[in-house]
Amino acid sequence: MTISIAVLVHEEGEQIRGTLNSIVKQRSKNYIAELLIIANAASPETLKECQEWIGENCSINTRLLLNSDNNLARARNLAIDACTSEFIAFLDGDCIAPMTWVGTIYTAYCVYSEKYPHLCGIGGGAKTIARTNFAKSLVQMQENFLGHLNSPQARPIPYGLPVDHIPTMNVLYSVKALRIVEGFDLNFSFVCEDVELGYRLRKHSYQLMLVPGCLVEHYARDNIGSWAARMWRFGFGQILVMHKHKGHIRLRTLMPLLFLPLMMISLFSGILFSVLFFLIPAFYLFLLCAVSVRIAKLENESSGGLKICFAFLLTHSCYSWGEWQGVTRQLIALKHV
Repeated sequence: MTISIAVLVHEEGEQIRGTLNSIVKQRSKNYIAELLIIANAASPETLKECQEWIGENCSINTRLLLNSDNNLARARNLAIDACTSEFIAFLDGDCIAPMTWVGTIYTAYCVYSEKYPHLCGIGGGAKTIARTNFAKSLVQMQENFLGHLNSPQARPIPYGLPVDHIPTMNVLYSVKALRIVEGFDLNFSFVCEDVELGYRLRKHSYQLMLVPGCLVEHYARDNIGSWAARMWRFGFGQILVMHKHKGHIRLRTLMPLLFLPLMMISLFSGILFSVLFFLIPAFYLFLLCAVSVRIAKLENESSGGLKICFAFLLTHSCYSWGEWQGVTRQLIALKHV
């Protein structure tokens, strides 16, 4: 069994060296057939760093692939097409793989494939590296169900768990399975390409697993704007997946969709009709505050509750707004059919 490792790069700059160096330092390097660096509309600085790094490192067969337009699905398909191995592992350019990563994910695939004969993908979560106070609040928020809503990317993984998709920041796929389903859908250019792929793989009776121990380190979004945009994209992408696959309707997709209208209707009804309607947003805020204070207390940060509560509000609002933007786009598209 050989593995091609594909690293997608975009605007990481000097930080990309940490990611690439973590591949070279793998203890089970004998499993690695090649390293594919896919420059997904990469910034000039990032591209220069990659080229210089390749010139400085020759211990692994490395190829640099260029994708001129910023399309995650096309960039990943470039890696699949260029791959010469039986398996391909995707790692994002803002992640650091521990020295045991390749050996752990390889061993996990071998173990779980005996129990799950149709297994085609296995992956793990991410230990977030927080470099700012806001990023630290995000990490603390995502330790609670209200922060991760059972998302494979953020939820704790206590044991091997069958899932509907695996975040592509840290995953090992069977190349044969990916080629059978014709890779990633190009319509999912900036988010949720992994969610949509997971749906098609499962339609072909393939199985996906999240396992503990296969962690990578991931740099958290450092500022409010980048995190808000990320949550908006996730919400928007979920609606695109639901539109393409009509049976892909889950409670955790519908809950954020109801969030904004429920809050707005309650507030306006409270002003126009009865203050009793204020109980809905009041209960929501009370719940967030109680959870935030509890998290802060567990972290021994008495003043962190307010920051965590703000992280909850920002995440829920932007995710919900993204979903409504997705719904609006689909309605407009139907109107013009």
